[in-house]
Amino acid sequence: MTETKAWHRILVLGDSIAVHRGDPVDGYPTRTWAERLVLALTPDEYRNLGVSGSRAAEIRAGQLGPALAFRPDLAILAAGANDSVRRSFRPGLVEADLEGMIGALARAGALVVTLGCFDLSKTLGAETAGRLRALSVLTERLCHRYGGIHVDFSGHREDGRQADVLGSDGLHINARGHAIVAEALLDELGPESRHGLLDRADDGDRGGQRRAVDEHHRQAELAGGGQLGAGAAAVLADQHVDPVLAEET
Repeated sequence: MTETKAWHRILVLGDSIAVHRGDPVDGYPTRTWAERLVLALTPDEYRNLGVSGSRAAEIRAGQLGPALAFRPDLAILAAGANDSVRRSFRPGLVEADLEGMIGALARAGALVVTLGCFDLSKTLGAETAGRLRALSVLTERLCHRYGGIHVDFSGHREDGRQADVLGSDGLHINARGHAIVAEALLDELGPESRHGLLDRADDGDRGGQRRAVDEHHRQAELAGGGQLGAGAAAVLADQHVDPVLAEET
């Protein structure tokens, strides 16, 4: 847990974990974990550079430059999942890209937070789930090397119903999953940061901050950052998994 502080410039970068909206769930606001986090922490500025379907090298090449130019004091990185779901996964190559991003952001003054995926073994099988866990382990090691925080969800259980956090595609989290991710991040960032987190479906409009989040995501969707990426048929075929289940992270 970090010492509670005000975050002035929050940045999110990565693949669809950063931007995918997820299926609605009764009783939960239709907000992503990133939107919920920003509404709770009320930074002065916020940017989400995530692009669905991106691999680690693509995130480093396309998002790191704008990320550093933004000068965040809190940077949340979700990267490597689209590499690790493939049998062609090369941990050393992905690790180099992750360290390039984590190290650069940390040296620029940001607290870097990284994420480990929920267990997807029922969707993608044990072998692929194992690679995702391996990705989480190496990401955690790198993140801690640079003084950051890694939040892993692979072992998440709540009444033994982990499937309740996944949407109909079996890969991306639903509104309940987004709430769980946001809550975990806020816990790590300090208990007082939770003051603005609202779980009611009719949680009201918190004025300019909410409108700013909404406008940001409208613009991201126009640019492709908020759109669900290309179908994961190729990924799932590579794993010999029925492609009817999902789309790429």
